[in-house]
Order: sequence, then structure tokens, then C-alpha cells
Amino acid sequence: MFVIKRVYSGKKIHLSFDDGPHSRNTKIILDILERNNINATFFVIGEKIKRNKDIIAMIYSGGHRIGCHLFQHYDMTTLSDRSIRNQIQMFENALSPFAPIDRILRPPYGAHSKRTDRILHSMGYHILFWNVDTEDWKRHQGWVDFGMRQIRNLNECLVLMHDIHYTTANQLEKFIKEIKEIGDASFVDLEAITGIPKPNTITKI
Repeated sequence: MFVIKRVYSGKKIHLSFDDGPHSRNTKIILDILERNNINATFFVIGEKIKRNKDIIAMIYSGGHRIGCHLFQHYDMTTLSDRSIRNQIQMFENALSPFAPIDRILRPPYGAHSKRTDRILHSMGYHILFWNVDTEDWKRHQGWVDFGMRQIRNLNECLVLMHDIHYTTANQLEKFIKEIKEIGDASFVDLEAITGIPKPNTITKI
């Protein structure tokens, strides 16, 4: 789980996106982030990388971070130790031709246990969750308001969204605008929230 490492005045927001990349919606999101000068984190699924390698390149070149969401969208608690390690290795093999390996991981469904945590830590991974869940995957027309209600009550926010949904891409600009209108909120990179630095080089297990 992520740990807040620093204390700031005002709200600090970091946006994260799961389940991509998506050939259309991720690009829309990247364009919006660029216009607003926002760095985000994308937890991508390994089996989607090769067919969306151009999108992966855009994520990386845009200064965003790319985290692991396994090679396939499996509940890790149902997998054997060996299968978990294989999922991670296949993910790294898929990503490494296009971007550095950044050992941050968000478990699909948020499902984890002491056993899965131990395996991931042994492979050098930081496990990251969230403290703002927009529920954009089911609140297609109401996720912005749902997310904003949570953000208003927190000082530091790691926000969960999903870049596979058009309704997320279509309403992201509105979400960002409403966050800015709070007045004391600023968008920060992942390291500012968690203390986990961005990798400089490709590293593999």
C-alpha cells in the first residue's frame, strides 16, 4: 500500500489509470493531460502492450509513469506463487522494448494477501492502491461528482480511474477543471505522494 511521505499545504492530487492501454481512449486522456501539464501513472496490462506500442511510447515520452497491472487481468490471490512470478516476468518482457521497468504494481481488483505481497516485494515491487475511487467503470455519467466528493475531504489523493472507458476520457477535462476550482489543489507526480522515485534505466529481474 502506498504511504504518504511528505506534508504539504493545500491539496495534492495524483491521477492514475488502470486496465489500458486503449488505442483511442488512452490517447484522448494523454492529450488532455498534456494540455493541463499533468503527470499521471498508467497501470497497464501486459498483453495489451505490443498492439498498442505507439500508445506506450506516448505515455513514456509524455513523462508519465508506467506501472504493472499483471500480464493478464487476474486476481492474484487465485494464482500460485509460480504463476504470479510468470505474470510479472511476462509483463516485464512485454514492456522492456518500449519503456523502462518501473517496479510499481497495482493488483487487479485491488486483490492481494500477505502471500502475494511477499512475492511482489521479493521481486522488488512497490504495491500501490488508491484513496480516491471514482468508480468510473460503473458510474459512467456520475463518476466526476463521486470522485470530487472524496477529494474535497482529503489533503493528499491518489485517484483511481480506468483509461479503457470512453466516458472517462470524455469527462476527464471536466474532472480536472473541478479539481482546479477548489483553489488550494495542485497536481503532483507520483514520487511527491509516495516517495517512490522514477527509474532512470531499464532494469529486469
